[in-house]
Amino acid sequence: MTHLLPLTVLALALGSAQDPGASSDEKIDVRVFLIDKSRPERLYKNAAASLTIVNPSGKSTTVLLPVVPKGAAPAADEVGSIRGLVGTPYFVELHAGGLLRESDPAPAAEPDPKKPTARDILNRVHQGTPFVGRIDKSLVAEPFTATVTIRLENLAFTSEEFDAKPCPETTPDAAAQVACALELLKAKSEENAPFMVLRPLALDLLRSLARLAPAGFEDLSGDLERHRQWCLAMARRIEDACAGGQAAKIPELCLQSGPRLREMQSALSKEKAPPSETPDVK
Repeated sequence: MTHLLPLTVLALALGSAQDPGASSDEKIDVRVFLIDKSRPERLYKNAAASLTIVNPSGKSTTVLLPVVPKGAAPAADEVGSIRGLVGTPYFVELHAGGLLRESDPAPAAEPDPKKPTARDILNRVHQGTPFVGRIDKSLVAEPFTATVTIRLENLAFTSEEFDAKPCPETTPDAAAQVACALELLKAKSEENAPFMVLRPLALDLLRSLARLAPAGFEDLSGDLERHRQWCLAMARRIEDACAGGQAAKIPELCLQSGPRLREMQSALSKEKAPPSETPDVK
């Protein structure tokens, strides 16, 4: 990805993606930053992103976010929501009118100029080229989910799911939800539960792992993110097994995820306060 050429032409049909009756709604600014931790100030030309928002009824709206010149950096203390860019070692940060805000990445206890903190990396990313657009505020008036797709040359990469809820989940909560989702998937698959029961649990597992993306970004050792990516790959195999009617594979996949989950919990305990006790997959 670091060797991709600039995108030459990008045409997205936006008129049909938005509700024409919502044009008079109040607008909010949306910004997306592509985070390459090895090159935080990387500039992008002739590239674009698109934001897809799904409301509780299932209706989706897609908006183009063209790249803008360097110089539109957010306020120094502004932090958006961070998710992984699926299939890559990169992250995306989404700013949506103050929504989806994460807690600020914590600096190291003893700053080391040779080892920049997560906050340092974000500050440098914000000096690069963001993808910027405006959306109707009504699109995010209710709890919603969203994904960002980054388009470069003839390639496209989509982020993990962003979700906005009245009570945002904390990192320990997300780790606990991963463990609970694995436990439930294992139990229900052993009971020969149908697709309509297993699929929502598989999606919950993916969402809970996505909520750990900010912690994966903050862990500069890379250990937590490596274990999270392994669990994500296993979660996608679980989802594929659900879709393919191969529920018999799920218990073993859940068992294989258990040790990596415990490694993630161990890595979290080193970076944060000790997480709440979560069940292991047996």
